[in-house]
Amino acid sequence: MAYSRLLLLLLIGATVPHLLQVHARPADFWCDTNTRLSLMLNFKDEGNCPDVLPSPFLVPCVGLNLLEWENKTLQEKKAEVLENFQVFQDGIWHVGNQSNLECQAWVETFKHNVLQFVKIVSRVHKQNDGSTPPRTLTQKCGEKNKLSEVLKIYRKLTRGKLEYLAIDIRETDCIHNRKRSLRQEDVSW
Repeated sequence: MAYSRLLLLLLIGATVPHLLQVHARPADFWCDTNTRLSLMLNFKDEGNCPDVLPSPFLVPCVGLNLLEWENKTLQEKKAEVLENFQVFQDGIWHVGNQSNLECQAWVETFKHNVLQFVKIVSRVHKQNDGSTPPRTLTQKCGEKNKLSEVLKIYRKLTRGKLEYLAIDIRETDCIHNRKRSLRQEDVSW
């Protein structure tokens, strides 16, 4: 009996930290660097896939000119990052339909990872006006034939533009939410 209780406590203790990350609030993604990084790091590059893709993969331009970035509105930044992830989403769906069986599990994981980012950025993009953001023609930087090149650009997006967007959102939304929660704590005393 004591052994089963100990085993149950160990299982609960091992599971709870993962549940907290899975059920994090949307604001946690933007306000908590560790939550955001855990989503980025959960994705493993390449898997068992060959480096040469079955067809060219259209990639967005993810380079960042800081001066231009600073002159954009927050809504423009959100739209740009969302559009970049949507280009990856379109590309992985196209390549996924043509990939071999040994690569399918990894392709599904990549699709899921990209879809998570699309949903997260889309949600924060919709918060300002309540409407679904329109898809616009985002600037494309050409086609890549190697998976390693596609993943390099994807990492550049998640560690570049997405991080700069998180900084901008943290400066506005997270500080405002923190002040509001502190006021609620003051009232409850």
